[in-house]
Amino acid sequence: MAGGEDQASAGQEQSSRSCWILSEVESLFSVTKNLKHKAMLMLTYSAGLRVSETAKLRLTDIDSKRMTVRISQGKGGKRPLLHFIPIDS
Repeated sequence: MAGGEDQASAGQEQSSRSCWILSEVESLFSVTKNLKHKAMLMLTYSAGLRVSETAKLRLTDIDSKRMTVRISQGKGGKRPLLHFIPIDS
């Protein structure tokens, strides 16, 4: 049984993700001076995008009036349309 417990805890460690607290996110936004980079970071964060999804975005994928982002190459094709929230900077 001890071996099974070790395997379970090892699997849990691999799948755990770290979350940033709000002050860390705000600090990242405040030190980013390049407007394009700041916009990409804010969109990635507010829509919950993966880095690969952000890298594949095109301007035509973003509908700022409806506050949506179309993900054409999402993981497994399961996330075609995402909503994002405005972030005050």
